[in-house]
Amino acid sequence: LERLERLQQLQQLERLTISNKSYLDVELHDGDVIYCDPPYTDTQGYSKDGFNHAEFWQWVRDCPHCVIVSEYSAPADIQLINSIAKISLLKSGSAPRKTKQENLYWNGKGNIMAGTLF
Repeated sequence: LERLERLQQLQQLERLTISNKSYLDVELHDGDVIYCDPPYTDTQGYSKDGFNHAEFWQWVRDCPHCVIVSEYSAPADIQLINSIAKISLLKSGSAPRKTKQENLYWNGKGNIMAGTLF
């Protein structure tokens, strides 16, 4: 029975599409759930070109699909759905490691509870 359950989980993973590109370049379909992990505001970004946070948050608002975003903070109209205190892995000299509040935000579109990953 356990082997059958693991096989079913693997079959469900086959439907999962993972990409690493600009949110503006992703082709979206009805029923999609989008998870975004952009460069956090006021931190060093992923690219030398920078990241336009205001443009990104406007895209989140305008997107007709369920969008979940991992960030330290979000505009007031974006709904906080979860929060966890995380200890920073980076340490500066003898200073103690910093604790940051990492959050998940939702644009309020779609049914966030409709599906499961596994």
